[in-house]
Amino acid sequence: MRRPAPFRAARGAAIVAGLLGALLAGPAAAQEQVRRGFWLDGGGGYGRLRVRCTTCTRVGTAHGGTLTATLGLSVSPQVVLGLEGQLWASWERGPREHVRSLLVVAQWYPMHGRQFFVRGGTGIVQGPVAPSGTGASPAAVKGTGVGLTFGVGYDIPLGSHVGLAVQAASHVAALGDLSLPGNVHLDDTIAYVTRFSAALVLR
Repeated sequence: MRRPAPFRAARGAAIVAGLLGALLAGPAAAQEQVRRGFWLDGGGGYGRLRVRCTTCTRVGTAHGGTLTATLGLSVSPQVVLGLEGQLWASWERGPREHVRSLLVVAQWYPMHGRQFFVRGGTGIVQGPVAPSGTGASPAAVKGTGVGLTFGVGYDIPLGSHVGLAVQAASHVAALGDLSLPGNVHLDDTIAYVTRFSAALVLR
């Protein structure tokens, strides 16, 4: 039986309204990202290493890539705690350099309901680094020390439990006094890693 034109128009309008409602509800639901229980993230990006010491005549710089992984627990909708592992590795020629760190971090969302966050932490840092301007032939020296990290980032929700986080962070590691072959001593060696990365977040 052929339905009246007004009925068909009303049904079409209802279908269109339903589709628009679904499209609008999807992003809104994605924005309500859950922050409770356990969470983890993993990703990578670009990082730059700078090494300096009181007996170096210039700062050594190297470019490379970073990999990060974090496992933690949400203690409130605005604060999450975690254990972060990071690896930076040089992609330049010369002595093979890399910096590893294992840090306890806290991530804070200062604006309730927003995705911007601040992350900071401290822990152990280790890795062979090659200071420049020491007068010795190019070589990497291994050091271990205490590190600090500070960064800012933004979560891009992909669902209520999945997201993408972009982050800029700086790591500072005090490696102490080191020695290179040829009786070359490096006093108060400090390594800085600046990274820009993206990570997949699961909550």
